[in-house]
Amino acid sequence: MKKFLCLIALFILSAQSEAYQETHINIESKDYLSVSAVSLINLYDQNEINADDMFLNKKIHVFGFVKDIGKDIAGNMYITLMGGTQGYSRQDENSFRTVQCFFEAEHLAFLKNVRKKEPLEVIGSCSGLMMNVIIKDCQPGHWLADRVKAEKEAAKNTQLPRRRNKRK
Repeated sequence: MKKFLCLIALFILSAQSEAYQETHINIESKDYLSVSAVSLINLYDQNEINADDMFLNKKIHVFGFVKDIGKDIAGNMYITLMGGTQGYSRQDENSFRTVQCFFEAEHLAFLKNVRKKEPLEVIGSCSGLMMNVIIKDCQPGHWLADRVKAEKEAAKNTQLPRRRNKRK
């Protein structure tokens, strides 16, 4: 019952906007919990013990916008995620906490093509809170990025050309 209530709370926190509901994806496997980067950070900020109970050592699907791409002191490659499906904001840039997603060397080609502020999703194992929320053994996802790009293209294609006023 406690896990059920936690999942309901997670859903309520995540579904704060219609945009979330429109872009939320269903993971084919029932083994994953799906959560936005903002919701995951908020849950850890509110109660680390409860968040660990929900996510620690479990595979989760996290989506947000890329804040940083780099390597840690040991040379491990990572991406940090902020924001939800609303987009990337100045508040995200100044935020202290992020979701830090670590990737193995096999994903080097993928990581070379990632850009800051673009939408991204990953599936990985949650290792809890250590300054940032840590996700290890990440696998890249493309659904969110592909959808945002498709929506931008559709918007470009539906814009009417501007009329020029002819003056005599």
